[in-house]
Amino acid sequence: MTHIIDLIFFSIFDKGAAFRLGTAPHLDFTRMADTYGDVFSIKIGTRLVVVLNRHKIIREALMKKAAVFAGRPDLYTFSIASGGGGGMTFVDYSPKQQALRKLTQNAIHKYLTTQEMLEKNIQAECKRLLEYFKKQQGKPFEPRDIFKMATSNIILGILFGTNFSYDNKELQTLLHNADDFKECLSVGNQIDFMPWLSMFTNSCFVKLSRLFKIFRELINKLFLENKLTYVDGKTRNFADTLIKAHMDNKRIAQTENTKYELRDNDLLWTLADLFGAAMDTSAVTLTFALGYLLKYPVYQAEIQAEIDSLLDHKEAIKTEQVEKLHFLQAFLYEIFRITSIVPTSLPHSTTADTTLVGYHIPKGTVILPNLWSVHHDPNVWKDPHLFNPRRFLDEKNQVIDTNTLAGFMPFSLGRRMCPGYKLGILQICMFLSALLQRFNFTQDGLDAKFKILDLTPEYGVSMKPSTFYLNVHERNEE
Repeated sequence: MTHIIDLIFFSIFDKGAAFRLGTAPHLDFTRMADTYGDVFSIKIGTRLVVVLNRHKIIREALMKKAAVFAGRPDLYTFSIASGGGGGMTFVDYSPKQQALRKLTQNAIHKYLTTQEMLEKNIQAECKRLLEYFKKQQGKPFEPRDIFKMATSNIILGILFGTNFSYDNKELQTLLHNADDFKECLSVGNQIDFMPWLSMFTNSCFVKLSRLFKIFRELINKLFLENKLTYVDGKTRNFADTLIKAHMDNKRIAQTENTKYELRDNDLLWTLADLFGAAMDTSAVTLTFALGYLLKYPVYQAEIQAEIDSLLDHKEAIKTEQVEKLHFLQAFLYEIFRITSIVPTSLPHSTTADTTLVGYHIPKGTVILPNLWSVHHDPNVWKDPHLFNPRRFLDEKNQVIDTNTLAGFMPFSLGRRMCPGYKLGILQICMFLSALLQRFNFTQDGLDAKFKILDLTPEYGVSMKPSTFYLNVHERNEE
């Protein structure tokens, strides 16, 4: 797919220049910053787009001027992805969007404190995943699809308490269409910036419409089942937590006479936002993780030694034990850094006229924070092109608090930062620890045609590795 077509003219603020971007805009943006500075503008169709590079500038925009840079542009694909304006991810910044986000953050916080229920969901899925991996021994195995199933199942379990089998046709159909979603939402989609192109080609519109019909039907069915059986004061899953928070918020709203009302449709699309984000990024991260374990077997052995020192061979990891796996966490943070899974974040927009490092930026300007440039900045990271988990460990081999690292922002920043990132990190760590406790992963014994391992990320709204294969070996129980 062409991400940004030839009809684009770049006006580097007051410096005229013509460029054509390739299929990895985050790399082009970084190279352009070397010539035109860390903040420059692009004219895509009729829309003014400003690209932000380097951590200080992105932090100034998304943190110091958070409200001004918290908008979402009115893109064609965003309208479809939000069901015409529902949820909190693809809609513009507003009191209603802020209320939904606060509601979600509070619900996530409360859910994370109910560790017994969370742990039960994750451990059950880990057990099923282990059995699946065991059956793959002795043959070339490509893990991406099963990670999509497992992470989808676990987030649906967390959201609604459901439990799908890996051969469930309804879930398989949804995941089969999910790659279209990532393709159509990638930066520079023609129809977003030149809607008149839909008169000549509407393939993205058709793909997104098909996906969200399937998507909404599934989420709506699960939400209605959950709501009909909801009992006040009893929390079975995240949807219950959100419904309870919504009811409390509704009572408060009636006394405060707010100008908006949160409806079931808002909760429905918020749950859909959480499912879509968690399913995609978690599955991609786990796939990258196995790829880097194949490439660096010494790290695989080190993580396994850490796990073995904490757990015996039969013991399932508990949620509170994850924080003791310092090297595993450091390994995961390095995956986030070097891959920059969402390289340019979802596009922001300005909610008012503003200035940034001396430049005037009008209201309604599309803003692209180039997170990839931050994570590969040699002024911030030593040898940023090298994969080195130890950069996230201190002198005592304790994992560093990433909040203290100015150049680390894989989940973005400010009022559009991913609200469920802590939950995502927890489940990924538990999946990896369960797999590495039980198995070794190599490419030993595979035919030459299956030994290709290219971890260069393929560009999309989220990055993904090229297809690779591995061999699963069950570890000696002794």
